[in-house]
Amino acid sequence: MSINVPLAELAQAVKNHPSAYLLTVSDGERVHAVAVDAVVEGNRLRVPQLGRRSLTNSEQQSSVTLLWPPALTGGYTLIVDGTAERSGDGVLVSPVRAVLHRAAAGSGEPVTEGDACGSDCVELPTQ
Repeated sequence: MSINVPLAELAQAVKNHPSAYLLTVSDGERVHAVAVDAVVEGNRLRVPQLGRRSLTNSEQQSSVTLLWPPALTGGYTLIVDGTAERSGDGVLVSPVRAVLHRAAAGSGEPVTEGDACGSDCVELPTQ
């Protein structure tokens, strides 16, 4: 399911999720995850105070993901894919895709052709 949502609603979604993780990938294709405080700043997300590995990874491979687990059991996980640009001791992430995602309630129904997954997803446009 896709719903057009303005970038302002992405900011609200971030406010509704108290903690985030930044996912970067090394040249050896290993995923590196760190807990971060990410805030919406204009049309980008600021992620300050990163360690050496996160900064190096994001400079070598600028595609990153920010993931906010659900605040409550059964809630949505906020996932934002974007492009990182170094900014001081952190990065600014320009979102290219944002989605609210949660696992399906276990209906037992098979995924039909054309469905991306058997989960309950809401796409948040980033433009």
